[in-house]
Amino acid sequence: YSKLKQYMLHMCAKRSTQRNSTTTTTTTPVLYTNLGNVMFILQFGGPTYGQVRHIDNMVPNVQICLYMSYDCPSTIVYDTTLNNDHDDDEDEEEDVYYGNDEINSRDIVNGEMLLHYWEKEALLQQHNNLNNNNITTTVPNLIKEILTNNENNTTCNTKLKSKWYTKYFSFWNSINHTLTTFGKLYQPVSLQLGFDKTDPGTTLIAGGNEVHAGPPTVGSRMFAFAIGIPEEEDYDDDDANKEEKVKESSSGGGDTNDGEVQYSPVLLHIDLCCILFPILDYEY
Repeated sequence: YSKLKQYMLHMCAKRSTQRNSTTTTTTTPVLYTNLGNVMFILQFGGPTYGQVRHIDNMVPNVQICLYMSYDCPSTIVYDTTLNNDHDDDEDEEEDVYYGNDEINSRDIVNGEMLLHYWEKEALLQQHNNLNNNNITTTVPNLIKEILTNNENNTTCNTKLKSKWYTKYFSFWNSINHTLTTFGKLYQPVSLQLGFDKTDPGTTLIAGGNEVHAGPPTVGSRMFAFAIGIPEEEDYDDDDANKEEKVKESSSGGGDTNDGEVQYSPVLLHIDLCCILFPILDYEY
């Protein structure tokens, strides 16, 4: 185990250093100091179906797969980054502003970006189906109100444990908190990366909020899996917000985010609806 741990942490350090060298700003590489959920996975025979694409709640941890058999298919990683392929040529807007925050990423990370995506896709469907009058191009106003964050409405940032009708989703923290990690599941897949055959010693490291899935297989395979955990953040003893910061950190890192909370696109939408419906029922 000690050699396996040493190797995996070395690969995490190598990834962190390489990523740091490609950025334009100088930052300290993330130091990974521990492993979690270490397991050896052996599969005998086949074929087996692949997993549905999903995200495991692991940020800031990373997933490590060390393939140990010949012709072993790798985990499939999906790129779901939104782009402007469907925008008009005259549209030169580079940045999108939501809640007074400038967001350069096209990933869905909060309720307002989800609203924007829904309405944009509806307009696109209407454009491609001019004879279909059943396509609604606007989100219902009450749903808009819930998912839009401003000084008069903070529902999407309210901790769900604070209301009795949403307390069973307290593991979400808030709607926006969970969409930050899982929101990209709403986005279509633009690219998928995977290897049909890997040699023993091939190592795949994926970020904790990457969309991925176990591959379909046709035969036996063996690999080692683990979660790479970064060094814990230091807090000053006189920091008045130390306890709250530790709670926020534990809701997004360390041993807590071990991947046990995971979502596929359908399950995410079902749970979001289960949160929105009681809010509509008891608050509107």
